[in-house]
Amino acid sequence: MLIQIGSRMRFCGLHPTAALDQSDRRRPKQLAHPQRRSAGNLSFGASSSASVLSRSTDAMTIASGALPVLRTANARCVRNDVSQLKALIFDLDGTLYLQGRVRRSMFYRLLRVHLTRPLQGLLTLKVLYAYRRAQEALRTVPCDSRDIATAQVLLAAKRVGLSAEAILPCITRWMEEEPLRFLSTSRRAGTVELLQKLKRRGLRLAVFSDYPADRKLAAMGIENFFDVVVTAQDPEVQRFKPNPRGLEVTLQRLAVLKHEAFYVGDRLEVDAVAARRAGIGYFILNGRQNFEVLLELLTPRQ
Repeated sequence: MLIQIGSRMRFCGLHPTAALDQSDRRRPKQLAHPQRRSAGNLSFGASSSASVLSRSTDAMTIASGALPVLRTANARCVRNDVSQLKALIFDLDGTLYLQGRVRRSMFYRLLRVHLTRPLQGLLTLKVLYAYRRAQEALRTVPCDSRDIATAQVLLAAKRVGLSAEAILPCITRWMEEEPLRFLSTSRRAGTVELLQKLKRRGLRLAVFSDYPADRKLAAMGIENFFDVVVTAQDPEVQRFKPNPRGLEVTLQRLAVLKHEAFYVGDRLEVDAVAARRAGIGYFILNGRQNFEVLLELLTPRQ
């Protein structure tokens, strides 16, 4: 069933059980562009079991039936019943800070450092690109290693034709240390205000990231907001998203049930799929969008 209402917001027709459950059989790009129709600027896809829909000026809620997938401006989400919400789990890179801004700053920083050594600079770029691509490969290829961080370095080293020992100092400096100086000025607009409001509401907050997170959170000045921080490199996880293991471990450490949590990320094909596989609701941010819409969606309707 497709319900269409004119608005400045668009709700896309990705039904959780029909679309994201089939992610193993689809390429990621197909998830980002589901077939849908729209009237005005809003379209809403729901199963025939969704018997009652209610709409206010600011938000839409489902009274019964399956959870919707929502797109508001550049954001998408699947809503849980916010009246039962006890915890929010955040992705870090690209979610709590603007990754594009940091990468641009890092590129100029790398150019300045290697101004007199251009060949070394080119090699550094090649290593960093291989390291990122290695992670993307490990998202979809089962990894037998008990140390996924080492597996990523080894795969990157193989791609550039160097030893792991040769590229590790480069990765440590340019992926873990140098970006820290740019994070405090690259926080997504409204991040601190959002976290303050959520804590005042008594919600437990967590971070689950594919990269080490503690030093980044400290550099951003927001580490004290979070009750739990989990990364893919934790011994209990050792998997990158969209594998749901990291979110499952985060839920365990938060001591909340699936329907009591919500995941906030920035990649539909990674964060949304991981959340769906873990059985929790999600909200996907894009671009420079702030957190106003998220706060609106998390406000229980009267």
